[in-house]
Amino acid sequence: MGADWGYIGAATGAFALTTAVDLAYLKPSESFALRATGPALIGVSVGWLLSAAAYARPLCDDGLRLSPAPEGAERDVPEIAWLAPLLGLILAPTVVAVAEGRVPPEWPFSERWQRLTGAAIAGVAGTYMHELWQPRPLRGIRTLDRASLELTGAGASFTLSF
Repeated sequence: MGADWGYIGAATGAFALTTAVDLAYLKPSESFALRATGPALIGVSVGWLLSAAAYARPLCDDGLRLSPAPEGAERDVPEIAWLAPLLGLILAPTVVAVAEGRVPPEWPFSERWQRLTGAAIAGVAGTYMHELWQPRPLRGIRTLDRASLELTGAGASFTLSF
């Protein structure tokens, strides 16, 4: 099974759409609530794009499975579990700052600060979008983690736990 290009495309489209909506409608708004929504939306979409890049690709490497190995040896926890949220924390406010450019000087410092911290927190939250809407390769791996095949002298039994 290849990469889930539809999932990656949806995450990329969400990033482009949230950035365009923020620049066209939310940032120029007079309402503080609308202006604060834009960076958070961009942060979620950046985080989702990061997790899509990690989890929508083919997961053929058995070392990425989250369950113990059938042989009983412990598997290492994938580094993506902590790397994606860390990247979301760093990249989301960076993308917001670059995409939006200079903010009007009449905005108070607290609003400028909130835009970046809100984007950072939303960027971390966005990296967990794969838990809400799983790409096909990750769904397949999680199904394999629940399945077991036992060979006995009289035959074989297949079990799928839920």
